[in-house]
Amino acid sequence: MAYIEIKGDIRMAALAFDTLKAANRLKEAGFDDKQAYELVSTFAEGVGENVATKDDIEKLDRKIDDQGKYLVAAIESMGQKMTIRLGSLVVAGVGFMVLLDRLFPSIH
Repeated sequence: MAYIEIKGDIRMAALAFDTLKAANRLKEAGFDDKQAYELVSTFAEGVGENVATKDDIEKLDRKIDDQGKYLVAAIESMGQKMTIRLGSLVVAGVGFMVLLDRLFPSIH
C-alpha cells in the first residue's frame, strides 16, 4: 500500500490509498501500464492536495463556534441598544405631549 504525503500549513498527514491495487484494476479494465500509472498518480496527487485532516475540521469547527458566539453577542448588544432608543423615544413622546397639554390646555 502506498501513502500520499499531504503537506499543509503546520501539519503533515498521510492518506492511505492503495495505488498498486488501483493500477491493477485499471489494467484489468483495459488500460496499459503507462495509462494506469499516470491515471493513478494524477488521482493520488489531486486527492492528496485536497484532503482535510481531523485537525483541520476541528479548527474550522472552533472558528465557526467563535463566529457564532460573536454574532450572538452582537445581536444581544443591538437588542439592548434598540430597547434604550425605543425607551428614549417613548419618554420624549410623552414629554412632548405633556408640553403640548401645558401650552394649549384648551384643545381637549
